[in-house]
Amino acid sequence: MHRQPQGFSLVELIVVIIILGVLAISLVPRFFSLSGSSEYLVREQAIALLRRAQQQAMHCTASTGICPENALTIAMDRIGVTNGCINDARHLCISDGTVSLRLIPAGLSSLSFDSWGRPLQCTGQNGCQLQVQGQSSLPICIEQQGYIHAC
Repeated sequence: MHRQPQGFSLVELIVVIIILGVLAISLVPRFFSLSGSSEYLVREQAIALLRRAQQQAMHCTASTGICPENALTIAMDRIGVTNGCINDARHLCISDGTVSLRLIPAGLSSLSFDSWGRPLQCTGQNGCQLQVQGQSSLPICIEQQGYIHAC
């Protein structure tokens, strides 16, 4: 009794190689590219920066309850910096150009908080939003009562 050798045929091997090639071409760039993920990182950094400025304002001991040094300037590519570009606990600079910031309502370019942690510029019923714009738009809500969160 003679047994046939078992294994894969040449056609089956070629089909598997073609399928693996198609998957590699379409999926590998997603794993090695930061596109689409950098705005999530910027959003988390911006939330931390806004909360830090809020906490510093709540520790302010000025008689008016408002410390102007805690105001954050917001531009398309930075928070808290007017000249130059610094990344530290009080500033955020976006240097890659794939992500931008926009404060809503339009026309606002800075945020400051009172001694209760409430944003002074966000007096409307819906508060303010800071849009982190990249491949997708990620809003940060700054509520009228001072709650800062991803929304």
